[in-house]
Amino acid sequence: MSKNVDTKPRASLSATTAKKNSVGKIVVVVLLALVAIASLVMLVLKYQTDSLYDTISKGIEFDPDNIAIIENKEVVQSVISKDKYYTQAETNEAYKSDIAKVKDNYISNSTKATEKEDIFTYVLYGLDAYENGQADIITLVSVNKKTKQIHYVSIAPNSLVFIPEVADGGIVGPLYHAYDFGGGNLLVKTISQNFGIYIHGYAELNMEGAEKVIGELGSVKVSMTADEIAQFNKAVESYDNRFDIEVNPIDSKVAGEYELDVQQVMAYIRGVNSERQTAVFTIMKAAAKQAMNDGFGDFKDFITNILGDGVTVAMDKDDFDVLVQSAMFSLNDYLENGFETYIFGTDTKESKSLGGVSYTMYDYEDALHSLTKEIY
Repeated sequence: MSKNVDTKPRASLSATTAKKNSVGKIVVVVLLALVAIASLVMLVLKYQTDSLYDTISKGIEFDPDNIAIIENKEVVQSVISKDKYYTQAETNEAYKSDIAKVKDNYISNSTKATEKEDIFTYVLYGLDAYENGQADIITLVSVNKKTKQIHYVSIAPNSLVFIPEVADGGIVGPLYHAYDFGGGNLLVKTISQNFGIYIHGYAELNMEGAEKVIGELGSVKVSMTADEIAQFNKAVESYDNRFDIEVNPIDSKVAGEYELDVQQVMAYIRGVNSERQTAVFTIMKAAAKQAMNDGFGDFKDFITNILGDGVTVAMDKDDFDVLVQSAMFSLNDYLENGFETYIFGTDTKESKSLGGVSYTMYDYEDALHSLTKEIY
């Protein structure tokens, strides 16, 4: 039986590839909170994981060797011919040096990915509808099947990597272009072959799903300092100007707990904390607590409707079961303390600029050594 692989063309890509300040940062907030909530609900209502899996897998099977490269190859070639990541590759000496390092790293790691016993690893990413549907936040999630412990590794979307399968064998460019060129399967294959990590599947959340989830919650309560309130109000002004979406500022300068609606949550993630991952997990913890406190009435319909519209998973059923069980196991600790996230290449990453567009470069040997220690 042939596999049902997502082959729909991706949105047209902008030649401007500046570092993303994306509304889609909320993806991790929503999806991980929902996985934890869904696990508890299934126990309470005896709602089987089979039903949830069927709802959000949408018939798509994970197969990194069956990659749905964008059908309009002229669009891909247009990006490569116009985007500064590629047009300046031959003229910028510093960038040429980084390209060589990335290629060397790819050659060293592209065949190293081997499955580890009792370790299940998948990629979680979110799509930003305001940025032509590009993968805007990328997280590597590792689950220990025995201990049920979960480890999270955040990867900068503009990390400079070697993207296989396109442009006559592959090309060096930002990680988020891997999704643009070939969807979730190519994104996963790119991460696996550049980082030497065996990956079992992926989970995708789009902005429509994120907005529905926060909309269903109504609001989330977040503690903010006076400085964070000032930063939030600046972010609101930028949000209004960029997306033409009206967001209410906080009419106070006093530190305390504030109730944020959907658009305020997105503005919070965009501009309150210089380390966006901190803001993401602050919202995640608040959203999960709010969901557990509210109850929602008919949990089954809530999960089916929200996850069905906004979430897609591509992984084996057995692996999905492990994810749900692990989320349930860690739920109480998560609600109390939140999730700790490792930022890939924290000690070695360097933000660079190429003709006005930014990319992230690493000392890959040291960064990958730390990565394997973190997830294994």
